[in-house]
Amino acid sequence: MRTLLAFALFIVTCGSALQTRAGEQPFKSQLLDAIHAADRIVVTEHSLATDLPDPKTRRPLSENEIVYGSRELDAKEKQSFATIISKPDEDITGRQSLCIFAPHHTIRFYSHDENFSVMNICFGCGQVQWNEGVVFNPHWLVPSLAAFVQQIGFQPRRDWQSLAETHAQ
Repeated sequence: MRTLLAFALFIVTCGSALQTRAGEQPFKSQLLDAIHAADRIVVTEHSLATDLPDPKTRRPLSENEIVYGSRELDAKEKQSFATIISKPDEDITGRQSLCIFAPHHTIRFYSHDENFSVMNICFGCGQVQWNEGVVFNPHWLVPSLAAFVQQIGFQPRRDWQSLAETHAQ
């Protein structure tokens, strides 16, 4: 009975892993389409309300985000972004994170001054939210995005709470 249960669990686990990997390809195509359709792409590094809690109540002191940096990609950076996304390291395997999704990086895609797509990235847990949809973990994407964010001068991981405290003073 245990063997049968273990085998069934193995099939379910493998099936979901295959669905995740197969589901990443349409996402990759959609992301590349958004990059090519955009006439402007802006990457922002920012705080979250939870980065600056009241010491007594632990509630956020402000709902307003602090922008640490914002960069509009030039043509060369846009092409580099597309290249990084189109040639991910397929050998990287991820695991589900149990951390709370706390995105400190946002990529906004614009066409004719209209923001048509938004990607929120949490490098701490390796998860992405695309157009306010479900948060998920595309195994190949987060390392590629981390490399790109560093290439344009931002940092994927920081002490966000200390940074918020410094900027709030």
